[in-house]
Amino acid sequence: MARPPASTLPQGKTVLLLGLTGCVSLVGVILAMRAWDVERGARRLSADLSSVERGGRASRLAQQPGWEAEALRSAIAAAKAPSRTSLARSPTIFEGLTSAVVAADRVRTLASTAGAAADVAVSADGARALVGYADGTAVLWSTGGARVAELRGHTAAVTAVALSADGRLAVTGSADHTARAWAIEASGAREIAVLRGHEDAVAAVAISPDGTRVLTAGRDHSARLWASSGAGAPVVLQAPAGWIECASFSADGSKVVTGGGDNLARIWSTSDGALVQTLTGHVGGVLDARFVGDGSRVITGSRDRSARLWDAATGATIRAFEGHRGVVVRASANPAGERVLTASADGTAAIWHAGTGAMLQTLTGHRGALFDARWSGDGSEVATAGEDGTVRLWRGDGGRAVTTFRGHAGAVRAVRFLPGSGRLVSAGDDGAARVWRDRADGSLSVFTEHREPLLDVAFSPDGRRLLSAGWDNEARLSDPLTGRAAGTLEGHEDRILMARFSPDGQRIATASADHDARLWTAPGVFDRSLRGHGSWVRAVAFSRDGATLATAGNEGTTRLWRVADGTALSTLAEGAGEVLAVGFSPDGRRLVTGSGDRVVRVWDVATHRLVHSFTGHREAVTQASFTPDGERVLSGSADGTARLWDVRGGRPLAELGARGDGHRGALTVATCNESGRFILTAGVDGTARVWNSNSARRLAVLMGHTGAIHVAAFAPEGDVVVTGGEDGTVRLFHGPSGELLATAPGHEGAVRALAVAPDGQTVASAGDDATVRVIPLSYAAWLRRACSLSVGRDDADTRALCAAGEP
Repeated sequence: MARPPASTLPQGKTVLLLGLTGCVSLVGVILAMRAWDVERGARRLSADLSSVERGGRASRLAQQPGWEAEALRSAIAAAKAPSRTSLARSPTIFEGLTSAVVAADRVRTLASTAGAAADVAVSADGARALVGYADGTAVLWSTGGARVAELRGHTAAVTAVALSADGRLAVTGSADHTARAWAIEASGAREIAVLRGHEDAVAAVAISPDGTRVLTAGRDHSARLWASSGAGAPVVLQAPAGWIECASFSADGSKVVTGGGDNLARIWSTSDGALVQTLTGHVGGVLDARFVGDGSRVITGSRDRSARLWDAATGATIRAFEGHRGVVVRASANPAGERVLTASADGTAAIWHAGTGAMLQTLTGHRGALFDARWSGDGSEVATAGEDGTVRLWRGDGGRAVTTFRGHAGAVRAVRFLPGSGRLVSAGDDGAARVWRDRADGSLSVFTEHREPLLDVAFSPDGRRLLSAGWDNEARLSDPLTGRAAGTLEGHEDRILMARFSPDGQRIATASADHDARLWTAPGVFDRSLRGHGSWVRAVAFSRDGATLATAGNEGTTRLWRVADGTALSTLAEGAGEVLAVGFSPDGRRLVTGSGDRVVRVWDVATHRLVHSFTGHREAVTQASFTPDGERVLSGSADGTARLWDVRGGRPLAELGARGDGHRGALTVATCNESGRFILTAGVDGTARVWNSNSARRLAVLMGHTGAIHVAAFAPEGDVVVTGGEDGTVRLFHGPSGELLATAPGHEGAVRALAVAPDGQTVASAGDDATVRVIPLSYAAWLRRACSLSVGRDDADTRALCAAGEP
């Protein structure tokens, strides 16, 4: 996929096409943008993205010197061009980039030229990964992509690696017959000791839970226990015959188990090296052996195509797991010890019932032998890796396939879950380690910290924080570019229905079904509860100056509060229905409410008096807001209509849809664009409509959703409309014409909330799948993402370009 020469790019007829390096098997995770001819780019888009997914030509291109910097240079120039402000106006490119970013957000490549990677270990906090390579080096990586330290000293391939629980100690084992202990420090890695004594390759290494002991096992029939400092002579655990293939500590560090080529597994005491128990029963070499839970049981996998569960105290076989047609290379129990996972050279993994020995599920899909299989920390998922170069994720409770991660250019030898992060790290014959997200998406960033469906999402006024809230009774703050958590607002006892920033971004207000509204400082620190409502608090709204907060309750009242100290200023009594919508006028002097009793009310904020009651809707008023000039009120109703009202004259102005061109069914959205020129409505009929606000004439019907539209908004430039609906998609339209510009898939359930960033360059969506997704609306947003994915790269030129480009 060579870059067209500059002479082939027609002047004035270019668009920006974003490619990816570092996705799937690409080297380094970075987005690359190019100026290509519109028609030519559109025709080649599908092929280019397929190449990205396969890691074919694009991968080779990415390895060409200077390509990354050249691509970013083009990106910066194009992003700064005045004509390149709206990615949404290039639907084919938008669709392609959205698809491409699925790969970018799923993988970060830890690239090395050190040859095949044989083993990987991860720190307990999931922040670092240690990878051993065929050229005798090991590299400690930040799982964000930065190279932390290079561990050099071995004279042959590094065959096994381990990290202590606190990440301060690393151990490497090598085909040069030695192991090495390393202190991990802020400035890098310092060699502590060379552990000499093995007479053949070191096949396995482990660190005791307390970090004081190191276990090495070799093909010289021995395992050895060392002080982690390297001081003193090791305790030698000598097997009479056969290579020792595997070795590990018990959870309390008091015992180790080894397995080897003599078909036996052995349990040893770490205090004196005494042989505690010999596990006899396999008729082939033991390839994997580890303790289960508290150490009272041991699980083994063997060349005899079976796995066995043993009583560690008596050495008796508790259960045999038989059914694979190839050797069992991995065997482990889930954290609860109730299920056993096996992986085999026959290309399958299996989940077994530990008590009965019954095979519960066969995990099929890999082509070729499996080399590794692991449980997630909570046992809810399983990861497998193998000869076919893929990593696969499965449900741990039933073996259902979740997703397949493709990108390694050779066999994958090792896979690990990163604790508590929802990510995986893998390493293989292509010399790359890759960090994967545990689920696919179709957007710029995906945040999955919530446990339950989401009901609201909002940007801070500066666009640097994203607030999300929903059914798990919490609101969460995140960085919209990186997805990094920035705070959790905990305390509500029922779902949060709405969450909003104050105009200055220093406060947050939440409304909950627990009958409570709350004020927080913007970092997420609880300030005070605003109690008084006798039912759900449906909505909150800050005045323009941020001094006053309005809350709307299901019991039929609206309450005004002084934000500075939480003082209750007034209770505005409504009619018989719940208050469903509330909003301040631009000057903060008026407040509008919409209620279940079908009435739109306008209040004087200073005197707390009712100024106008507008009647005419035939069903509950679910939407109510002032137009940008403050002279009119726009309302939307479950009766399927939107209406405009004159605030000064206290009279109705227009009914949108009165001529039979309205919605069929309840409205879910009624809003104006920034200039007030256009009105946007959306409803349960699956359509959105754009109207001229002066003439009340319908301009366009926006169609494409296959279910109700729950949320919709104008992008700040005024004619781009973003919608989200029951079908799980976010759609972009040209509002005045109704043209569907693009569809951003990804949500696995209904989209319940949308927020457009203040600068108009990104939109956030949230919904029933408990995820927040951030989607770009401009080329500058793509460039920011490109540079964020390049953080930690060794290419100084790339970093300099990103710093210079900052769109």
